[in-house]
Amino acid sequence: MKDALMKGKKMFSIVLSLVGIILILGSISLTIYDYILETKSIKINATIKSLNYSGISSTALIEYKVDEKTYNNNISIKRTDNLTVDDSISVKVNIYEPAKIINNEHLFITIPVIIVSLIVCLISGPKSLKYYKEYKNRQNLKQNGIFIKAQISEVFVNSNASKYKGLYPYRLRCKYQNPLDNQLYIFDSEDTYNNISEVISKYNSQTVTVYLQKGHPENYYIDLSSLLPNYKLIDPIEFMKSSSTSKKEEPLTEETEKTSSEKKDNLWKRII
Repeated sequence: MKDALMKGKKMFSIVLSLVGIILILGSISLTIYDYILETKSIKINATIKSLNYSGISSTALIEYKVDEKTYNNNISIKRTDNLTVDDSISVKVNIYEPAKIINNEHLFITIPVIIVSLIVCLISGPKSLKYYKEYKNRQNLKQNGIFIKAQISEVFVNSNASKYKGLYPYRLRCKYQNPLDNQLYIFDSEDTYNNISEVISKYNSQTVTVYLQKGHPENYYIDLSSLLPNYKLIDPIEFMKSSSTSKKEEPLTEETEKTSSEKKDNLWKRII
C-alpha cells in the first residue's frame, strides 16, 4: 500500500506535467489563431438596431457598412455596458468576408492559463522527467542489460528521504564479487516503505537479482520482486481435467516463465 502511494504520487506528477504542457500548447495555439484573425480584420463602427436582454449576457442586432454595402449581424454584449438602441459600437469584421464578425479577444484567458501552466510545469516537470528517465532506464536494463545474483548484505533505513506516516523508507544493500577480477561491487536498492527484512526472513532469501548495463556497472537496478520464491503456474482448465489423477510436471517454457514473473509481481503487491 505504501509503495503504491509512492507510485501514485509519481503518476500524479507526470499527469500534472502533461496537463500543464497541453494547456500551454493550447493557449499558444489560440493566441496564434487570434493573431491570424487580427491580420484579416478591420475595426468599424456599427449601430445597434435592437437589443435582446436575457440574463448576464445579451445579444444586439447591429448594422454597419463596408464599401458602401450594408450588413446586419448579431453580437453578444454585457448588461453592464448599458447600451441602448441607436448607440454606436466598435466591432471587428473580416476584410474578405465583411458579413463575418471576428472575436479574437482571448488574451485575458490565454495569458493567465500560460502563466499558471508554466508554474505547474516548473514545479512538477523536473520530477516527472526524473521518474520517466528512471522508468525507461529500468526497462532498458531488463531488456538489454545483464543480470547477476548478488548476495544480500543488509537492510537499512534511508533517513535522508521523506517520511510516510512517521517512518523513513527502507533500502536493501547487496554485494557481488566478480569472479573474473575479484572486484567487489556494492549495490543499493531504490526506496521502499515495505519492511524488506520481513520478506527476506519469510522466504529465507539469500540473493537478489541485479540488472546491469554492460561495461557500466554503476548503472544498475535491483529487482526486489526477485526476493520472492520461484514457482510454476498451473493451467486451471488442465488441472480440472486431471483433478482425479496426478499430472506430470512439464518443463517451464519461455511463456510460462514470463507469466510466472508477472505472478511474482502480483504476489509482491499482496505482501505489500
